[in-house]
Amino acid sequence: MIRTPPDATDTSIDVDIDIDEIRRRLTAERAELLGKLSTVGEDATVRRSDVPDGIGETEHLVSAERQDVSSRVLALTRHALDEVDEALARLDDGTYGDCIGCGAQISPDRLDAIPAASCCLACQSSREGITR
Repeated sequence: MIRTPPDATDTSIDVDIDIDEIRRRLTAERAELLGKLSTVGEDATVRRSDVPDGIGETEHLVSAERQDVSSRVLALTRHALDEVDEALARLDDGTYGDCIGCGAQISPDRLDAIPAASCCLACQSSREGITR
């Protein structure tokens, strides 16, 4: 249950969100990320043994660049998986929908758009250095 104030006089109106649907979406996203993690992880750790010794500098650079990109994608995928796991933990402990920055309720529209969101829009903007 998420509480949002519709006006200044009433500060405790309940806005229902479908926790089961949020959990389903987060679980599906988690499964997708785990699949990507195994695929990208293989790409990031594989040495290019199919490249014979004595090849030109360009081929080595392309191979190194490909491995670098795979490593970066791997790090981003791990980070996204951590965010999903943290959101599932917040669902379990009853704090889902509470901003970890200021404690305010995250808007239901934001949670619908980004189920793993841990911050309200104001705190997320502040974290990213965005001024509104």
